Amino acid sequence: MKLHEALERLQKSQLQVYFQYWTPTAAKDGPRDRLVRKLMPVMTDPGRICRRFDALKPPERSFLEALLLLADATGTVSEVRAQRAARRIQDFETETILRRLKEQGFIHKADGARGPRADCFTVPEEMAAALRGSVDVDERTSLELISRAAVCPGAKVAEEFPDGEAVARRVAKLKDPALKAVVKTTIEDHGGILPLSSWRRAGGRKRLHTPEWRAALEEQALGTTGALNLKKYGIEIEEEVLCVYQEAIGACSRAGVSGAGAETVISTGSDLIVDLNRLLQLLYIQPLELTREGVLYRRMEEKLKQEFVLASYGGLGEGRLLELLVTLATRLKLVERTDGRLQVQMARVKAWERKDVCARVKRVFEAFLKEHTRDHYSFHQKFLRDIAIQELGALAPETFVAARGFVRAAVARFLCGLAQLSVPAAFTERLERNVVAEAVFVPLERLYYDLYHWLVHRLGLLGITDLGYRDGHLETIALSSLGAAVLGRKGAAAVHAGGLLVNPDFEILQFPGGAHEAEDAFTLSRFAERIGADRVKRYRLTRESVKRAILAGMQLSAIESFLKTRARTAVPGNVIYTLGEWAEGLELVRRQRAIALKSITPEGMDRLAEALKEGHFAFERVAPTVALLFGDKAEQALLAQRERLQEDGIYID
Repeated sequence: MKLHEALERLQKSQLQVYFQYWTPTAAKDGPRDRLVRKLMPVMTDPGRICRRFDALKPPERSFLEALLLLADATGTVSEVRAQRAARRIQDFETETILRRLKEQGFIHKADGARGPRADCFTVPEEMAAALRGSVDVDERTSLELISRAAVCPGAKVAEEFPDGEAVARRVAKLKDPALKAVVKTTIEDHGGILPLSSWRRAGGRKRLHTPEWRAALEEQALGTTGALNLKKYGIEIEEEVLCVYQEAIGACSRAGVSGAGAETVISTGSDLIVDLNRLLQLLYIQPLELTREGVLYRRMEEKLKQEFVLASYGGLGEGRLLELLVTLATRLKLVERTDGRLQVQMARVKAWERKDVCARVKRVFEAFLKEHTRDHYSFHQKFLRDIAIQELGALAPETFVAARGFVRAAVARFLCGLAQLSVPAAFTERLERNVVAEAVFVPLERLYYDLYHWLVHRLGLLGITDLGYRDGHLETIALSSLGAAVLGRKGAAAVHAGGLLVNPDFEILQFPGGAHEAEDAFTLSRFAERIGADRVKRYRLTRESVKRAILAGMQLSAIESFLKTRARTAVPGNVIYTLGEWAEGLELVRRQRAIALKSITPEGMDRLAEALKEGHFAFERVAPTVALLFGDKAEQALLAQRERLQEDGIYID
């Protein structure tokens, strides 16, 4: 039944009731024909119909959803209630539901009514078409639209979609050229889920959810069409879609993983650990001043930026390298903001320096795995990151794969496992927590972008992944040898020989690979300046770089021993001699705040020293009656022990 036919049957008073519901502010006076003409565009507007549908009570929505499942959206009450969508409607609710839906114009009596309880109702064609395009009125679940395994739980999906060629053969069997073109676009550009809104923006005019297209896709076990609603998973999509099963998308993505062709490869290795160490070295010598908001001054940030190795990689780390390093050092509790300055936590830094490079990378990796920021995080990333790490761990070290295909395969695996991964439970938990920094709902495309961002600006920055670029765009990605070690992969160190070459002009070349690559890069950066960041890294020894290392506590003998041990050939004599000249006479005198404690007698200081040892205070006795107490909060801690000291006869004024 057309809406115009239904309106023509109604009295003027009923039309005025419709006006009250659909356009409350519009004038309700005038001839009956004028009221019908005014109502037609309003009650056929798809956007307005969907908003009014959302405003209905749950039992009313269930009744409409069940009615839409019937042929021509027409059926009796008993036929409607036999549908799964309406089974929870109670007997006493039925009359109220029918009255309200008729008053609001959603349903009308169909021709050939058979009595009050067996009346046949229908939804006008225009309203039914709008609702079917956006409301999930299908008997299928959302997962059955996107996953072949959900449709056929017993099917051997891996055998159905072994690779991209198997998917291509199924696409080739589609008889409709238009459908074939849409499917190819859906696979290549939309990750297997093409919303109607995207189809319209691309110039598509016909509906996606048609019986012909659905039957053709399902005949090839390739996909389906329908109204997809993933809101209970925190994904912002609720509209008509054409879906290619995500298992097929994963097979296509794995098939297109050839990594050949990158023009530039960025392999940071342990450079983030190097720069973190360099930040600590700078803070040893001079704590950095902070603004009232507790952040670094922008001029200071620009001045110091060139001191760091990672600055040579351009936009890696989102262009705010020093800010990222400070944030990371703060999260690791290596530094703290006190009295408007950024200062080193000496005790924690010493414990940090006792770790080898791989252990430090693992610690930062754990921090990045748990990181959540306002712009590039939703609770979905917790699952996606775990999947991406599993996929990375399955790659052969230093074997490049297509970055786009890698991300699409990870997201496809996530979408296939929405139920098994307990995503609805995680979404419910997120709703219960009022965390402004985390988005509640995210568009489907954000899943891809946020994971891509994390792989590049966190794992790439940390050296877990190597990145291949072409024309300034990320083309390929690989598990680095350092990443293989962090993830527990074996045999990664033997990909290349590694080692150093020390030239008489004070240039040092570090070759990629080898079991000590990360440690070598870290140690070299302590006493040499990085001048090249290609696969073969180039360093230069300078007076200032050696001075910085000596003042940071590195011994000259350690520098010479490292070069002789790791060099492929003998270290030139002029290099060893000049290193000795540059290091001669260097001495660092460190300023340190302390509280002086002075007793009257040496015996009194003996008793105080014993009490300080028992209380685990950091102190040094510099004279028979004088001791220095160290630590930013030492005075507070000492005063807190005042009563216990008084019991021993020691009184602190």
